[in-house]
Amino acid sequence: MLKRLIPFLPAEMAYQLSVKALLKESGADIAGGDHRLLGMPVSNRIGLAAGADRNGDNLAGFSRLGFGFIEAGTVTLKPRSGTSGKRMWRVGDDALVHDLGLPSVGLEAFAANLAAFRASPGDQVACIGANVFSPDGRGEEMRTLGSTLYPHVDFFTINAFCPNTNLIKSALSGHVREIKNLRFGAKEKPILVKLDPTRREEALDGMIEEFLGAGADGFIACNAVPATGHHLLGSSVATPSIDASQVAGSYSGPALAELSRWMVGYIRDRAPTAAIIGVGGIRTGSDLAAMLAAGADAVQVWTSVARGGVAVLDDLRRADSALPAKANPFAIAAE
Repeated sequence: MLKRLIPFLPAEMAYQLSVKALLKESGADIAGGDHRLLGMPVSNRIGLAAGADRNGDNLAGFSRLGFGFIEAGTVTLKPRSGTSGKRMWRVGDDALVHDLGLPSVGLEAFAANLAAFRASPGDQVACIGANVFSPDGRGEEMRTLGSTLYPHVDFFTINAFCPNTNLIKSALSGHVREIKNLRFGAKEKPILVKLDPTRREEALDGMIEEFLGAGADGFIACNAVPATGHHLLGSSVATPSIDASQVAGSYSGPALAELSRWMVGYIRDRAPTAAIIGVGGIRTGSDLAAMLAAGADAVQVWTSVARGGVAVLDDLRRADSALPAKANPFAIAAE
């Protein structure tokens, strides 16, 4: 009954009901591999992207689905309600445009959820990360986020915009401070920077140099494509509008695959020892193989699973188990 109703419901309501139903399921029994990511053992190279479990309160459910690792969040120091009004739209059968505004339950509740998950019995995903954000870019907030979550997570991630200027070093100085302040609280835990989508090579060169120099350990490429950047996709995407003058939301879906794969390959060429996770448009085993071949150590998914169900994740896990553990020189197989 629910599946028949979903297409007729508003997009965000349909999304929430689909996720609720999905979390009651379990992934197929598929043998995992002997892999490591950021020094941690993982059963497969398919991770859950940030934004799926924003508050860290569904970690057990996502573990049952079969993800190899999970990035929870985004979490902020204080609770945030996010964008008001309509903030999610369907694009075809396999994509979404969203404008959620980074809602968060706040650090205290988020940390309590992670602590409860870590203390619970049963099979768990071994590798958990947290995406952290300070709306005002305050150093003390990043240090507090890092030190409070340090006992509960295995890695941290932050989001970074792509500078639309030739003064790249100056434009990135705020993110550099974020990394350094987070490093103060995160201590030796790995830090990955999730990059905005771009095809500007000089901007990528600057971000790679500045962020690794500040203490980051690697990159996630790439974030959802904002409405102003849909030209980067190389294909037509139906873009919703709030009114005649305001285009809404960021795109997540299969049209992002080529761009994210290009970014992964570019970063790998210039940062051969950095950790790289590819995300964006990954739905099939072929998508997975192509991303690993481009230089990714692992991948993240969410929109494809949210819209296609646990079968999409099962297929990706089967494909991962069939791929060589060292499909490229940067694979995450244990030595």
